[in-house]
Amino acid sequence: MPPFEHFEDSRTGYRFGYGVQGSISTNTGLFWLGALGETVPSDTNQLRLNPSKKDSFGVPTVSIDFSWAPEDLITWKNMKAALAEMTEAFCHDTGIQFARPISSRMHERFVPNRLPPTPGSNHECGGARMGSDPASSTLDPYNRLWEAPNVLVCDAACFPSIPHQNPTATTMALAIRASRHLLAKCSLVAPLVASVGVV
Repeated sequence: MPPFEHFEDSRTGYRFGYGVQGSISTNTGLFWLGALGETVPSDTNQLRLNPSKKDSFGVPTVSIDFSWAPEDLITWKNMKAALAEMTEAFCHDTGIQFARPISSRMHERFVPNRLPPTPGSNHECGGARMGSDPASSTLDPYNRLWEAPNVLVCDAACFPSIPHQNPTATTMALAIRASRHLLAKCSLVAPLVASVGVV
């Protein structure tokens, strides 16, 4: 469906966005509707090496620091309301009434509405922010590490936050762009490498 983006909360003025997707199967009778919301960038959401906890090879494990921002919770509440309205409109217009979904019963039992949302699906992004200043980013505009420009980080780690769109195509485009840029920088070395290969 077209994204529900740039809606403004009248109480806070926060502009939020999210996408809705779903499916209806006449074979199984399954009706599924879900929403994916964007999150605001936050420096407190980060990955850290944990030197006190190591894996079986003695390598420090990763600790994940993440918390929802107040704006994220506004988006979550708006997504829930939109999904409920869409389901109600579908039932009204089609005359189809659903039995109470198992997933809803499980959600109410294990994740009460008063608690923050628990992601059921997400696109893992962030951790190596792209930017124009090494003081506030890990990667330069071509996905190269500032401190090691021959090292490319070509995944969704370069995004500062998780968008509501699927980031796969953008990630692939950035990887191609970064590789072409690195190849152009290395073009002076290519003849030398080729001649060494022939010898």
